[in-house]
Amino acid sequence: MTHAPSVSTVTLRVGTTNSRPYPGVVLFLLFGLATKQKSLGAGEVRTCPRCHNTTQWTRMREFKQFTLFFIPIARWKRRQFQVCGICGATVAE
Repeated sequence: MTHAPSVSTVTLRVGTTNSRPYPGVVLFLLFGLATKQKSLGAGEVRTCPRCHNTTQWTRMREFKQFTLFFIPIARWKRRQFQVCGICGATVAE
C-alpha cells in the first residue's frame, strides 16, 4: 500500500491590507549607555593615602548617561571626587 504525497495549497488574496502600518519601513534606533567623567579643574594640594606623594589633585564629576541618536536624554548617579595626579587614587569630596 502506497500513500499519496500530501499537497498544501496556499490562497493569496489580492488587495488585502498588511498588518504593519508602513510596509517596508525599517525602524533604526541608535542609543548608548555610558559613564562619563568631566574635569572641574584644580583641586587641593594634599598627600595621597595610596602613593604618599604630596601633589595637586584634580576635581572630577562622574555620571551615568543615556543617549538617543547622540543626544543626552537622562543622567543619574552623579558624584564629585578628587583624583591624585600621580597614581590616580580617588577621594570623595
